[in-house]
Amino acid sequence: MYPPNGDDACVLLYIIRHGESERNRDREGPYDCPLTEAGLRQAELTGAWLRGKGIAHLYCSPAIRTCETALAIGRAIGVAPRPWAELVEWGYFFEEPGLTGAELAARFPEIPFGDEFPKDRGWAAERTEESWEELFSRAEFVRDELLRRHAPGDAPVALVTHAHFARHLLAVLLGLSAHDAWSGRVDIYNCSVTCFEFRGETGAPVLCYANAHGHLGASATYHP
Repeated sequence: MYPPNGDDACVLLYIIRHGESERNRDREGPYDCPLTEAGLRQAELTGAWLRGKGIAHLYCSPAIRTCETALAIGRAIGVAPRPWAELVEWGYFFEEPGLTGAELAARFPEIPFGDEFPKDRGWAAERTEESWEELFSRAEFVRDELLRRHAPGDAPVALVTHAHFARHLLAVLLGLSAHDAWSGRVDIYNCSVTCFEFRGETGAPVLCYANAHGHLGASATYHP
């Protein structure tokens, strides 16, 4: 039931890490990689758990593993994912350019990739370096943009992102430092869910729970 406390002047935010990826499992290979079979199962279980929570807005990082996770969740809750480049992991893909807009559209036809994803070159080709401080600033931007896009009383929002970015966004929302964010003090399991409630006209964030992964049961995996 939305909202959980009966207050119509709030917005719920669900922060979801992608399912287990091939690089998670193998500790090598391309940064922009797909999910494993276990990761796909995790995404399906997460979608089933999120069904009925009233989520009407679903954003995802344009990485392959997050798009696959978001599609499984979106099918379960009846919401099409929207790509958001700022949700990608720390460092983007380093020296890897990422898929072109044409490749993304062909691989994920259910996701609307706009002009920010050039059809003829990798969308992250020019983003090869990022400091922890820059990642923290990116998380601050996402927080501010979320509050701009979703006014009090809007339906719940979900983000499908990555472990390091999720830690930094959590730190930003809790008023912690960049050091607290990159130190890894909060574990982020594959397909775990962290929930915030933005209350009142100021959108003050309140942590409901973090790193929830009980819905995964024996399928749960943790890759730092």
